[in-house]
Amino acid sequence: MTTLQKVTRKELLALPVRQCNTTKQYDYLIVFGSRKRHESGFNLFVVVGCKHEAPVEIVSLCSDVINWELPAGRLNVDCLPKSNALRFWCNDALLRVGPGLSSLFVKAIQEKQR
Repeated sequence: MTTLQKVTRKELLALPVRQCNTTKQYDYLIVFGSRKRHESGFNLFVVVGCKHEAPVEIVSLCSDVINWELPAGRLNVDCLPKSNALRFWCNDALLRVGPGLSSLFVKAIQEKQR
């Protein structure tokens, strides 16, 4: 995989897909629109989980809503130059991502709870 600044959507979409009924923790998430529509009429997200500065797997392809629980700290967002995807992360926390359902739940977990 190329660096984050040069990664393309095509490369991100080639990653393995996580089993939808699992919960995992990631250092940050990359999110972009899939151009497919949910039955609700809203577009679906592609959500990619990343660890150690590298995309690992597709977390969800079927979510049209992302619910964020941020008990402390702040959520940071930047935009990757090549893919135009958004990268989300917290300075002192991991992002715990629940099952990849229509609504995807993401909770910031303090590092001591790893």
